[in-house]
Amino acid sequence: RIRTLTLELALPDTEIIRILQEEGFKISRSSLYRRRIDMGIVRKVRGIDA
Repeated sequence: RIRTLTLELALPDTEIIRILQEEGFKISRSSLYRRRIDMGIVRKVRGIDA
């Protein structure tokens, strides 16, 4: 099941990752950076429910 979570843009990467992990997303710093490059900015992060 894919879901989308919208995050505050001003949050630092470590905080974004922590929130995503608490929400049950599997994400790492490297995948976050890849998404930032792909989208220009991390606004919506997609992940798979754990």
